Amino acid sequence: MKRPRPYAPEKVGFIAFSALMLGHAAQGMTFTAFTPGLPEMAKSFNATGHGMEIAQQTVTIAALGVVAGSFLSGKIVDMVGSRITMLAMLALFGITGIGGLFLSNPVALLASRVINGVSVACLVTACVTMMSILFRDDERAKVIGTAGAMGAAASLISLLLGGILAQSFGWRAAFIQFPVFGLLGLLLAYFGIREIPRQVSGANSERQSWVKIFPLFVLTSLLSLVMFMGSTQLAFLLPQDGISTSTTISFVMGTITVFAVLSGLSFGQLEHRLGLQNTLALGFTSCCAGLSLIGLASSLTMAFAGAALLGAYVGIAVPYPYHAVMLKTTAHARAKSIGLLGAFNFLGAFLNPFIFGPITKAYGLHDTFLVVAVFMGIFAAGTFLIARAKPPHIASQQT
Repeated sequence: MKRPRPYAPEKVGFIAFSALMLGHAAQGMTFTAFTPGLPEMAKSFNATGHGMEIAQQTVTIAALGVVAGSFLSGKIVDMVGSRITMLAMLALFGITGIGGLFLSNPVALLASRVINGVSVACLVTACVTMMSILFRDDERAKVIGTAGAMGAAASLISLLLGGILAQSFGWRAAFIQFPVFGLLGLLLAYFGIREIPRQVSGANSERQSWVKIFPLFVLTSLLSLVMFMGSTQLAFLLPQDGISTSTTISFVMGTITVFAVLSGLSFGQLEHRLGLQNTLALGFTSCCAGLSLIGLASSLTMAFAGAALLGAYVGIAVPYPYHAVMLKTTAHARAKSIGLLGAFNFLGAFLNPFIFGPITKAYGLHDTFLVVAVFMGIFAAGTFLIARAKPPHIASQQT
């Protein structure tokens, strides 16, 4: 039987489809929109001599809100529905994001960033939950892959726009992106999304779902742990290879984002042709090759090639857990499961410096990249072997 087109106007429509992208887009811009102005922000809050710490915390503390919101988001969606959650969190995202425009008290600013993170977590859960209901099988993979790509694109666009605003009007101006995004998002969601009936919870089916997906939570942390090497360890490794100018470093790291967008847009097609596990194995292989090139890099060309391969991995690693959890859970447990994925995703990001820091001190950055490359190669081989023992496509009959 022929599958319906994933973006057919009579099924979802362009406005509704665009609204479903808002969760990942908001998550992407949350940690990048104002980062070009951090040095100036640090000066503004340096009365007590802790300006740099305060400026850095405005970025990182949002992750605390994302983790807390991830644990709450599934329950919120189950209680009030996806559409209401989406509208409320878009409003909250804009309101709390505007704090940077005028808040002079560091505690108040940091508190606004925590709540901003909570709103992002709930928004992502609402959007992905709706994707799981509105789309089936291959269509789900295409839509969640596109959402991941839009998240990466929003991260890059907001970073560049934030730099322009901060340079032209001061560091606070970059925060205007949050209320503008929230308002435009509200319009898209209000006119494009209709409420989807909530599922009645079934205790037994939820227990079965948790047993199936707990390994997926652990895998999500692993994917994120390695993914963030591109935004943490890589920035310190490049100067060791003679790539010391900020512009060149930004171009190399921007290559990760560009290829993450391209890979994310291709995720659905890859999953359709190769199967879900083979697609993950391909992502592991790309990561292994990218980390190896970066670890062995002796030229700018090798660094760019490694960044491109690492970006291809990111484009697969972001949508994979969401699509997998849609396939493995019943509708009753899906919203809570999707919410928890966000918590485990940021757990991996949080653990990155604690795990790789000691390894780097003991063996150096180049060897750290090579060691992780070996492990990713092992994961790739193991995933390929597991995929050979299963059908190429995993069909989900759970609704």
